Amino acid sequence: MRILALMTVRNEARYLARCLSHLEAMGVDVCLIDNGSTDDTVAIAESFLSRNVVRIEHLPYEGFFALRPILENEERLANSLDYDWFIHHDADEIREAPAPFRTLKEGIEAADAAGFNAINFDEFVFVPTVEAPDHTGGDYVATMRHYYLYEPRQRRRINAWKKQPDNINLTHAAGHRVEFEGRNVYPESFIMRHYIALSHGHAIAKYCGRVYSEEEFARHNWHGSRVFLAPEDINLPRQDELTALQDGSWDRSCPRDRHEYLGMAANRDTAKAPQRRHGPLGRLKLGLVRLLGAADSTGKEESFQTPFVATSPSPTALPAPFVVGVGRSGTTLLRMMLDAHPDLAVPWETHFLRDVRRLGLEGANDLETFRSTVVEHASWADFHIDADVFERSLKALPQFSCAEGLRTFYRLYTEKFGKSRWGDKTPPHDSLMKELSDLLPEARFIHLIRDGRDVALSYRGKWFGPGDDMKAQAAAWMSRIRRSRRLAQKVPHYLEIRYEDLVAEPEKTLRQICEFIELPWSEQMLNYHMTAEERLQELVTRRTPQGKVLDHATRASVAELTKKPPQTSRIGRWRRDMSEEERREFESVAGDMLRDLGY
Repeated sequence: MRILALMTVRNEARYLARCLSHLEAMGVDVCLIDNGSTDDTVAIAESFLSRNVVRIEHLPYEGFFALRPILENEERLANSLDYDWFIHHDADEIREAPAPFRTLKEGIEAADAAGFNAINFDEFVFVPTVEAPDHTGGDYVATMRHYYLYEPRQRRRINAWKKQPDNINLTHAAGHRVEFEGRNVYPESFIMRHYIALSHGHAIAKYCGRVYSEEEFARHNWHGSRVFLAPEDINLPRQDELTALQDGSWDRSCPRDRHEYLGMAANRDTAKAPQRRHGPLGRLKLGLVRLLGAADSTGKEESFQTPFVATSPSPTALPAPFVVGVGRSGTTLLRMMLDAHPDLAVPWETHFLRDVRRLGLEGANDLETFRSTVVEHASWADFHIDADVFERSLKALPQFSCAEGLRTFYRLYTEKFGKSRWGDKTPPHDSLMKELSDLLPEARFIHLIRDGRDVALSYRGKWFGPGDDMKAQAAAWMSRIRRSRRLAQKVPHYLEIRYEDLVAEPEKTLRQICEFIELPWSEQMLNYHMTAEERLQELVTRRTPQGKVLDHATRASVAELTKKPPQTSRIGRWRRDMSEEERREFESVAGDMLRDLGY
């Protein structure tokens, strides 16, 4: 009998060699489908080509984890390849047949001989613990000895099936249960050991760094709480809260109906951002995560029941750039470059937009509430617009709306400098991209990304930011980028730019941005450091949203930008200024994200 595991992987170098070796010993061949890995996954698979890996296919990665194309591709393979049985298999799994069978092949042959055409696997979830927190770099199957049975429903993992004359279906149950006419499941469940994470840092990287398909989440509620999982939610259980592995026996007496490390997605309204709740952890801290959350600029995503109402741009509205990203990623530099264009004015940060969002104005027709929200915000003084002029301009609108009110604000700012177009630079507005895109269809989002290790060094010693702990820095950087990429799926105009490219090749990068926002090229953007001096006073005298005057180090940094172009020595500072221990700590959490971004 010929048995084939269909295994789709992306960046599974931690698991793959151990998993493939086990399947080889179990008498199972492997068709490996690589989903755009950036680590050693493909090289490891290639080393098994003379063993049990019979073919390697490639499935393009679209920038986020999309399950449907993965499952549809495996359906195609199962319907076309000449094998007797198939297994839908992940790299972080170790599958076994129950006693007395020595191998998976023996067990499947017995099920087949008895007239059954499908097999269920009981899922035993292994996790790192407080007492044994790190299993990377070794044989995790040998060292991870504590587990729980995950069984939200019976026969949940029907993942092995006999070759069928007609097409099989994996997508209907998100890959958990194969479906086909005449399915007859073997009465005894096989064993699936699921090693969901090998360390605390790996858990953060795996569950807080992956970007999921927003379409699959919204339409099918796939991926659940993992879409919103925040690093600070991840905790390790104690060993006495789990079952210790005993050779030859498995404890099925206390099945769990949810992964606590994944939150309670099934119990919340998926149309809204999740609300943090504190479940049974006083009684049981089992799992890796208390509950779920999503980060905004300071750590938690806000939820508002009434979003901005979509509006149409005015006939003369031209694309408006909104520069967003993690702090200390060069957004101020890009703002100065864009602001140096003779046609474009980009104000300092418009934090009042978050308060305008809070209004939840369905019709956006309350002019006075809008006006007071804007002019009474702490950042209003940064723009040097007369409040009375602003009010008169709002009242002069033929029909007030929140969108036209914002356009009026940007227009008044632009006119101060004799320019015709406006933009925005407020890094945490990445959390508002969908709402802003609905409100201002002319908005085009430019997400500036910088090597997280350099970002961490830039934050060092600052009163703002996530602190100096490298793991905390890594988690905050990774979460923000993940959030931006998740929300980018909901907006029609989104562009990612690397800080390193902006510094090393400013003209090429700025030309790309100009094309994106339909702005004619101007050499003056390259001479921003000659024109920004006159605007510096606006920054150093303004007050931050937290009510603190910018510290001397920040003023000095911005002042340096105004005097000369940034030097390429700013790129890769971590190689000089970050200790080896700090680097390891940062990469233990955000290494996968760094690799994904090409760092």
